[in-house]
Amino acid sequence: MTLTGSTSHGVATAALTVTPAPTGVKLSTVTTRSQCVNDKPAVAVYAVNGEQVAVDIRLTTPFGDKKFTKVAPGAAVYAIFSATDASIVAGSSTAAAYYYANGRGHYQVYTVGYDAIDCAPKPPAYSASTVYTGGEFVTYDGRTFQAQWWTKGETPGATATGAWAEVGAPVTTSQGVFPSWTRSWIYVGGETVVYNGHLWKAKWWTRNQQPGDPYGPWQDLGRV
Repeated sequence: MTLTGSTSHGVATAALTVTPAPTGVKLSTVTTRSQCVNDKPAVAVYAVNGEQVAVDIRLTTPFGDKKFTKVAPGAAVYAIFSATDASIVAGSSTAAAYYYANGRGHYQVYTVGYDAIDCAPKPPAYSASTVYTGGEFVTYDGRTFQAQWWTKGETPGATATGAWAEVGAPVTTSQGVFPSWTRSWIYVGGETVVYNGHLWKAKWWTRNQQPGDPYGPWQDLGRV
């Protein structure tokens, strides 16, 4: 029998109302959580033996697994599994419990979901009193911008042709990960973006020209 938990604020806790099958194993608590450790995502898994006998417990995630043997009744096991990328998508971990008694093996798997998380270091917040030079990044109003040249006091996003170019949020498609189109970013021929459910390829240098004009700088590559 599989026990699936619900996710809230990066923490998913298995419901405890499911009764194990006659040959199952009771884990009184199973939780999982996505978190950032040294700017890298990690998944932490925790389980408690709910049986009156010692059991073996294996915690498994997409980023590794760990087995604990002869876990005492009421004892807990805990492990953190680190990812290599800067972000991870939502997924699930499992806690598999096993023991053998009276000529019978008892086994059960509990599955609990965890949230997506992005642990990439964020650029500093924009400050109107700071002098920025071309190439510097800032965050403003929940978005990321790059200075195209020397600037001070110009609010990011105030104009599509000013000193600040908005970085498009990454979009995962069947053909790979591409940035979403933004009005203020400067694109050169060959760059690909996502806009309105389609992939678009720049035919030449362009800024503040929305994809979709058949005579414009964007070639429609089809739906994502």
